[in-house]
Amino acid sequence: VGWSGKVREAYDHAVKALELDPRHAEAHALAATYAYRIGRPEAARAHAESALAVDDRIGKAHDVLGLVLLGEGQLDDALRHHEAAIALAPESAEARNNLAFALIQLGRVQDALAQTGQALRLQPDFAEARNNRGIAHARAGVSDSAIADFQEALRLRPSYVQAHNNLGLVLAGRGEIQEAARHFETAVRIEPNYEEARRNLAVARKTLEGRDAADREAADSPGGAD
Repeated sequence: VGWSGKVREAYDHAVKALELDPRHAEAHALAATYAYRIGRPEAARAHAESALAVDDRIGKAHDVLGLVLLGEGQLDDALRHHEAAIALAPESAEARNNLAFALIQLGRVQDALAQTGQALRLQPDFAEARNNRGIAHARAGVSDSAIADFQEALRLRPSYVQAHNNLGLVLAGRGEIQEAARHFETAVRIEPNYEEARRNLAVARKTLEGRDAADREAADSPGGAD
């Protein structure tokens, strides 16, 4: 059974536990976490809200609900739940990283950098936090730091397709199209249905073709006067 299959099994076990005790807040929080990870945000939201209705001090339920709300574009409500998760579990690197992602969406880049920095102090090998810090650095216009973060995320997890795509975008913005295309190609090879990376790869290839055509035209044209 692959990773997604194991998470699905864990979700099924949590749901069965809730059949025995429908008001078990921790079981609802677990079910919310697993539902979100297998791509069922509606179920994740229902379980997170059920957990908080019983006990509003469960940080993981706030965290998952924040992620769902963020996906729905309800940024202010998402931020409120992520901040609640941090208040309840200040040593959670995952909660701080999720808060950082919400802050990035709100344009609060410096706050996001602070949260990813704290997440990485708590968990230095946290690839997702490296990726989010790279996004924040890119939004802040600090491309060298963004590239370093994405490269470190890929060192930690070479198959991290979002980091490949993000690194490609920063490289393309610096005019390093060939290297950018290589990262887009890697992302698409690992995850063929990754549409954003496919679009970025198509743009990069078109740019490279245009450069090649311009180079050929320049080579074929007569030289200028001395």
